[in-house]
Amino acid sequence: MPTTKSKQDVLLLHGASFSAQNWKEIKTLETFGALGYRMVAINRPDELKASVKKTIALEFLVNLIQALKLDKPIVVSPSASGELAIPLLGMGEEHIRGFVSLAPVTTDLFTPEHYKNVKVPILIVYGEKDTGLGHQSLENLKNIPNHKTYVMKDGGHAAYISKPDVFHQCLYSFLEDITAKNT
Repeated sequence: MPTTKSKQDVLLLHGASFSAQNWKEIKTLETFGALGYRMVAINRPDELKASVKKTIALEFLVNLIQALKLDKPIVVSPSASGELAIPLLGMGEEHIRGFVSLAPVTTDLFTPEHYKNVKVPILIVYGEKDTGLGHQSLENLKNIPNHKTYVMKDGGHAAYISKPDVFHQCLYSFLEDITAKNT
């Protein structure tokens, strides 16, 4: 049976209070898999759950992307997974094709000038009621020239979990835009 290439590889990370299982529970894997996307959700290794140096986090994700043979995935980074994913934004387009920010930590890792040099498109999503990380990540990441912002009405910090249908619509639009530009 011939295999068909997916539209786009997507790497789903998770926050501190969550796991890869959450992406299954809110039907992200099922929904986007059916639409032709290769969805990969991973659990963060225990040794990377504490605060890590950006070089260790970067090495882990780059090696993971290579080991799973992901073709420049779009990385979806909620909350605590920012420790792993934000350093990827310093790599340019070498390892990733896009980035979805769900109020990740450590967006203050880089300066506004650094973010102005990021070339990959980014979708900044946060809950309207997330007055902490949502706004902090927006303030830092909005310096990326190719960014879109989506505020989830009445959403809290993990708005993508409490309002998965709204999140899925937003993610779908972003993925389709990137896919169209790369075909």
